[in-house]
Amino acid sequence: MRTLLQDDIGRLVEDASPIRRLFNEIKGRIPEEVLENLAHAAYIEHMQIPVSRALRHMADRAQMAKTQEEVDSYKHRTQEVHHRINFLENCRPEIVGAIDRLKRRRAELAKEMEQITKEIAAEEKKLQELPSIINELK
Repeated sequence: MRTLLQDDIGRLVEDASPIRRLFNEIKGRIPEEVLENLAHAAYIEHMQIPVSRALRHMADRAQMAKTQEEVDSYKHRTQEVHHRINFLENCRPEIVGAIDRLKRRRAELAKEMEQITKEIAAEEKKLQELPSIINELK
């Protein structure tokens, strides 16, 4: 039986009669309990490929789900960045407007400062002339 099992599996698939004949010869000599165990072992062996496929399929599905989560996460992050960029781009006109307003205010304050400086100079001149005016009046 070992030699048959070690042969090319393709030959056994095409012609299983040698192994079937050998199995029929020893079938009567094998205790019922051993036959039952052999049947279970054969069933387990038979299910190995479908189980392996199912496990591989489950692993593939888990990997696909993980990949999809990553894709969704990247999409969400991309949307957040896009919204932030739009927000910042929309702020540009407001910032430019604020800068213009502040420059105008600075110009107004510079004019006001110039006027106040002139007024201070005039008052200081009056203060300097005060003693001479007082002397003239005496």
